[in-house]
Amino acid sequence: MKPDLRVEPRPWFPPLLLFALALALRVVVIVIWRFDGLYGQDAFAYYEQAAGILHSLTHGQSLPTDFFWPSGYPLQAAALMILTGQQPVAAQLVSALSGAALAPLIFLFCRALFPDRGTVAGWVAGITMAVAGQPLLSSVVIMADISGIFWLLLSAWLLVVAARKPRPGLWLLATGLSFGLAVVSRYPSLLAAPGFILYALLQVRSRTWRWRHLLPALAGAILVLAPQLWLSSHRPEGLMHPWLVEWNLGNAFRRQFDLIDGHFQYRLPIAIFYAQPFGHPAYLFPLFSLAALWGGWRLYLQRRWDALALLGGWIVAVYLFLTGIPFQNFRFGLTLYPPVVALAGFGVADLWTRVRWRRWLLAGLVVAWIGMLVWAYRTVAPFLAAQSRSKQIVTQVGEALPTGSEILAFGLTSTLQHYTDLHTQEFFYETPATLAIRLDRGEPWYLLVEPDDLQSQWAGKPPDVSFRWLQTHACLDEIARIGTWVLFAVRAGVC
Repeated sequence: MKPDLRVEPRPWFPPLLLFALALALRVVVIVIWRFDGLYGQDAFAYYEQAAGILHSLTHGQSLPTDFFWPSGYPLQAAALMILTGQQPVAAQLVSALSGAALAPLIFLFCRALFPDRGTVAGWVAGITMAVAGQPLLSSVVIMADISGIFWLLLSAWLLVVAARKPRPGLWLLATGLSFGLAVVSRYPSLLAAPGFILYALLQVRSRTWRWRHLLPALAGAILVLAPQLWLSSHRPEGLMHPWLVEWNLGNAFRRQFDLIDGHFQYRLPIAIFYAQPFGHPAYLFPLFSLAALWGGWRLYLQRRWDALALLGGWIVAVYLFLTGIPFQNFRFGLTLYPPVVALAGFGVADLWTRVRWRRWLLAGLVVAWIGMLVWAYRTVAPFLAAQSRSKQIVTQVGEALPTGSEILAFGLTSTLQHYTDLHTQEFFYETPATLAIRLDRGEPWYLLVEPDDLQSQWAGKPPDVSFRWLQTHACLDEIARIGTWVLFAVRAGVC
């Protein structure tokens, strides 16, 4: 008999290939759209915090304590800024690398959690994670979402691997450290804790672990969380966010809200909106949604309680929280996405061992992945085109006004501050009293707003009240109208 000369694929090859695929997609998006990751307001805040941390670290000072969000993501960006300089590319690189790493991580996670189905489940989950539209979009912006998911999924993988080690101490310490980094990158990561705790308790119940084995995980998490709690104590409103304070499960069925951010009327109730990661094409194509349901059912029939506890506890806790917040944001579903993808991977892997028509199943998978790529373009392209338009508007405003002109803005304030040499201030914080003082100075200044937006979303709120006051107490001379935006020259008196 001739010896079997076939060489099994190296264990690092699938994760490496998945990482390369995911990273290539993200680089293509960044290069084609020439997008630097900055948009809106929060992205600029993260970038500025990273720059502040870099300055503190290089000058031997303590970290800035006035940041609203946790500092884990800006700290990672600041570390890369040591190599890149104080440029947005450092923060964007953290997002891109974290997003690309999700594909190999979900592969490793599935292979550890489902030993008998892990390779097929890992490939399915990894490719799905690589091509999905919302994770792709969140990987090219300067925001903490993907970084938080990366650390959370890494923690989940380490937890499962630890259950298969005779000496789990160091693995559980790494689990706690990673979980802490997930939370200090993005607070909602804490919502996955019930799944992690249930999984650990089942290991103790089965005598895989003893209670003392959990101490390293707890110590690791506390070691990371304690500095953030100290930082947050200087600005406690970051921990008492209105969405947390006003959380109510009754919000699940509502579509209208009046918040500090204005009036919102949504198309879908909150509960239905946040169910979209289970089946929206930007997250999962329908084939994978059905596979996730099948995967959950098969885990139940096979009595794989540890996997069900980890994945189910993670999904249920995050979903229940999201259905109670009075706000809708499509990217918030990312926190419950990894366990859903893992279930889909297991569902496909289970079917793979049961059916004879594997070619048809494989063809269906390929069609679904192509469909997700097409939908990813539909997800990414309009968003990045809108950000490009915003920067074009800001450029036009900067060219229309004298250098160093004073301008109040609402909606594009951070963009104006970053991309122009205008002296830009936030209109949201102005009141009729402060505006009267500006007018009394007699110096020329300008205003950039979207009047229609003020009258709809912000009716009766500070920006709308201030704008109406100016309309009746000052002369608003329209200089330019750029789409829905209007640039005014403001002076005392009546036009």
